[in-house]
Amino acid sequence: MRKLHVVVLTLVVAFSFGAVVASTAMAEEATVLCVPWLNGLWMLRTNATTCAEELAASDGNWELTEMLLAFWLVGGEPVLSELLVLAEGEIRVKNISNSAEIDCSFHAEGSIWPESLLEITEVLDLLGTTVGKLPAGPGILCTSLTICETGDARAFPENLPWHFELELVGAGGLYFLLITLNAVLYEFTCLVLGIEITESCEAPVESAAEQLNVAAGVEAMGVLLPLANCNGVSEVGENEGLAGNILLSEGVVSVSSE
Repeated sequence: MRKLHVVVLTLVVAFSFGAVVASTAMAEEATVLCVPWLNGLWMLRTNATTCAEELAASDGNWELTEMLLAFWLVGGEPVLSELLVLAEGEIRVKNISNSAEIDCSFHAEGSIWPESLLEITEVLDLLGTTVGKLPAGPGILCTSLTICETGDARAFPENLPWHFELELVGAGGLYFLLITLNAVLYEFTCLVLGIEITESCEAPVESAAEQLNVAAGVEAMGVLLPLANCNGVSEVGENEGLAGNILLSEGVVSVSSE
């Protein structure tokens, strides 16, 4: 097992998650992963389906678990130098305060580095066009599911590059990709009753999504938690990785803790 990784507070100022990070079934009881309780330590809550900041460790259902650095493999071997990667897939973007919901398919380019780091430097649409920022960029053309008018929704990354770190949480083999250095900023626009609206959102540092080794590479699972802050409202932006969000390279990418 690799040494305990201590999160440096100066690098995580704006990105603390505030609520549940992810959940999984372990044995026959629900285990919920909560926000960092102490530097480098996370709290697991058993026999519960939710966590809240005000819940105390003294209630008997909490246990501390280490957050450890995991690392990237390609073709089963450790990454020894910068290696270019391509992320592809589909994300469902939703504002739970107004129920606006869109599906966005994309490609993203970047690099993985020795041990645990991932950097995303460019986001492209499915035709390979760089999507750019508002107002000049074309954005990613998304499919409207609710509220927005069909065919008019677009998403824009706002502060590339984005930086992530791969972590192993606890002894259960749960891998998470955490946002580091800076919050991930994005915007999306769409027409509602013929009027263009814009949502500006921020996923804070230490937001995390579960990662799973699959045959083709590494797949992002479920919702990025905590939820993003949008238009000044806390934790209303839901970003869910749909099936098939894969990180690819020249060889098969995987994650490991050994």
